[in-house]
Amino acid sequence: MSGASLRTVADQLGHRDIRMTMRYAHLSAAHRADAVGKLDGVFDFMGQKSVPKVSPENIPTQALAVTSSK
Repeated sequence: MSGASLRTVADQLGHRDIRMTMRYAHLSAAHRADAVGKLDGVFDFMGQKSVPKVSPENIPTQALAVTSSK
């Protein structure tokens, strides 16, 4: 959350697979909402001119979960 991409973190830690990095990346809801907010205006969201405003409170819990396949 300090600004480095997860791919950069994976490279620095020597992870061969990004899934290992994701296992330990516990991004806050606010950080995820900020990332989505940066996309505002980039995509046409269901005919609207911009993506709806996002806050940690209106992100579905399942969207915040980091899953791993085993």
